Amino acid sequence: MGWKRVAGVVLALAFIFGCMPGALAKGERGGKMLELIQAARAAVVKYDTSPDLALLQQAGEKLEGVDLLAVEGHGERQEVRLQTLVTWMVILARVDAAKDPSFDPDDMPLLRVAPPKKAGAPGYMPGVDPNQIHDPEQRAEYLRAIQENRNKIERGRLQWSVRALDTEVSEGASRFIKRFYTRAPVDRQEVRRAMEKAGIGPQRQQAILSW
Repeated sequence: MGWKRVAGVVLALAFIFGCMPGALAKGERGGKMLELIQAARAAVVKYDTSPDLALLQQAGEKLEGVDLLAVEGHGERQEVRLQTLVTWMVILARVDAAKDPSFDPDDMPLLRVAPPKKAGAPGYMPGVDPNQIHDPEQRAEYLRAIQENRNKIERGRLQWSVRALDTEVSEGASRFIKRFYTRAPVDRQEVRRAMEKAGIGPQRQQAILSW
């Protein structure tokens, strides 16, 4: 990835996250909360430049450590609450973007690919070494089928990992919202704005507002 694209990602996330005034870090424990949020955001930036689900998991783990009760002052606590919420929403948006809507968990890859049958050619057992297939067209078709099955295995691994991560970060975000937000209109509105700012889709928004 070129430096221009990296810079673009950083600027885009800066717009979403907004600033985080250093003045909020009152006291050692309050400063620690800001460090956790900043570390989570750094992991998201890294994910956007070099996608690795472990980075989103790491970001979620950092946010799990944020405790608003450690922040001194009502105004400072409210701002750290918002910054944490927005960061959770950004993580969830990326998890949703990593999902393949066409993924079918029941459509499993093959353990052994069977070579295609061809009239006049000998039959072969599934999983046979391609070099043992003498007909070039039959062998080429078999190699394509093997590669397609490998791709299917990799896609499946990725999508199962995304779904496992979805469960983990959704539970973390849910705990944060349930602990530090109420159903008062002002709180609901703040959650809605954070979701919209992060690019959360309608289905996820509905789920979040039901927490």
